[in-house]
Amino acid sequence: MQIPIYDNIEVEWVSGATPTAYLYDDQGNTLNELTLTDTTLDELFDLLRSHGFTPILPNIIYPDHPDATAVFGDHHYDLYVTPNYLFNAQERAVVSTYDDKQGYVVTLSTPDETAFLRSFLSEHNVPHVWIGAKDESETEWKWITGPESGQQFWEGYDTGRSTCPSGVTWRSGEPNNADDDEDCAILHASDAACNDVRCMLEKSALVVEYGDTSLEGVVFEDPAPPPSSLPVEGEEKTDL
Repeated sequence: MQIPIYDNIEVEWVSGATPTAYLYDDQGNTLNELTLTDTTLDELFDLLRSHGFTPILPNIIYPDHPDATAVFGDHHYDLYVTPNYLFNAQERAVVSTYDDKQGYVVTLSTPDETAFLRSFLSEHNVPHVWIGAKDESETEWKWITGPESGQQFWEGYDTGRSTCPSGVTWRSGEPNNADDDEDCAILHASDAACNDVRCMLEKSALVVEYGDTSLEGVVFEDPAPPPSSLPVEGEEKTDL
């Protein structure tokens, strides 16, 4: 269950075969009940926005300085152990600089880089982080950050294929687009493997990468578009 906050409206999303959204006013009175079949949470957001509700985005406060830094090859990495959404991570990354290089949400260019990141995250007890990737059309995974932005690296679901060299290895059965609502991805430190997840999931940390000087024109793209929902206590996600 998630409770996104709109202007004086709360929307309670109840997952199930036939999802139901309950609209409340700020006194807790039920205003409306929407029964939606084959509808994702993102589509519900779009519906509500079309009726004039304005989402209030979660405000993530990052520390002034990273919690840890590391170097791999000629790339620099800043680690922020701050729970955040991918769109927050992108906003933070693109305003970050190091040695005149613009930051971006980390990408996985090679298996060696992925192995380095696994060690870096494990050293600081970080279980998983966002990677700058998105499922553009349910079966086309592309990088949306960094020098690789716009480059497709995977086609299909768990039985798909790599379309170019990268450091991405998927967990068994992934990507699977569970509930038809998993368009973003995370890297797990435990096994250096990736998992597709909902873009509005709150994750434990951000790694900002600083790479080549060819970062002019880094793409900042809202992954969802940004939801107004915050995971609430007791919500379970079995796909991770």
